[in-house]
Amino acid sequence: MAGPERTETVTRQPPAVPAASLIRKLEAIGTGAYVVDEEGRILAANARAQDVLARTAEELLGHDAHDLLHRDAHGQPLPRTRCRMRQAFHAGRTAQAAEDYFARGDGSVLPISWLITPYDIGDDGAGTLVLFHTVEHERETDPRPDPAAGSLPELERLALLAEATAQLTSTLDVDEALERLVRLVVPRLADWAVIDLITERDEVWRSVVVHAEGGTLVHRDDLQGPMPPVPEESQMPLSRALRGVASTVAGPSTYQGTPDSGIAVEQRRLFDTTGMHSAAIAPLRSTRAVLGALTLGRAEDPVAFTPADLPWSRTSRAGPDSPWTTPACTSVSARSPRPCRTICCPRCRASRTCR
Repeated sequence: MAGPERTETVTRQPPAVPAASLIRKLEAIGTGAYVVDEEGRILAANARAQDVLARTAEELLGHDAHDLLHRDAHGQPLPRTRCRMRQAFHAGRTAQAAEDYFARGDGSVLPISWLITPYDIGDDGAGTLVLFHTVEHERETDPRPDPAAGSLPELERLALLAEATAQLTSTLDVDEALERLVRLVVPRLADWAVIDLITERDEVWRSVVVHAEGGTLVHRDDLQGPMPPVPEESQMPLSRALRGVASTVAGPSTYQGTPDSGIAVEQRRLFDTTGMHSAAIAPLRSTRAVLGALTLGRAEDPVAFTPADLPWSRTSRAGPDSPWTTPACTSVSARSPRPCRTICCPRCRASRTCR
């Protein structure tokens, strides 16, 4: 993405071993992602990017990303003067495009949407994060998507992932991380955000309940505090999320039947008190454990969540630096195989030591 004008030569520098923390951050992103250095050479790429591009890490690292990947619609090398991504890269600004083309390792050309944003790579200097996903061409007879359907467009999901990654991985303070997460999703995706965290003793603590009121985020302390235990047999959405089973769409009717646990009772109270008519509930993970669950709720927004809205919550390869996780101590308590979470609830946050 840098250097003199050329369209055919694929240049490569001996690749440096990417930092483990950078790899973990990229693996936490639920779409193709790679990071380039100031010269445009690829420093790291996640497994999703390698799969989609049909290229191994060894075939990506050290290469000039523009020379290796960027093509026109006919599969020809794209002149640098015509490359929108390169222009944004050199300007050091966030940019996106709905359709461009990458060259795959098998010789085919892949239509993609992309988003790039400046990215701090620590002591190694400034970098750029590139997020991309494949574009499915719709037939002329395909129905047009309803703009009122409420689903977040894929390109906006990329923007959200990029912003979340850049902001949440730049702090080790759990309170600050939670605040940033809430500010990212409310009111962009919902008017309520609820975060339940699991403590080192496997207790659940409702740490954050926030409502957007006229552009202001209001914390509802009356809805926060300790929660009942998570039953292993419960199939209710929050219980499943806290066990790391699945992301789910839910509504008031989900919890109107006979409750199967104390958590179900609390969830019914949450829906009744907040007036939420629709919610999306997803696990918050690290590589070693489920840290809790994030609930996004809509009350004022009349559009209900659908399963199509759940990809924002994908954490299948989540690491300790996932955009949808909270910072956690990497030590392991002698009393539990889970990572220490003594900073995850107000009662024990002051100690910051393993119990």
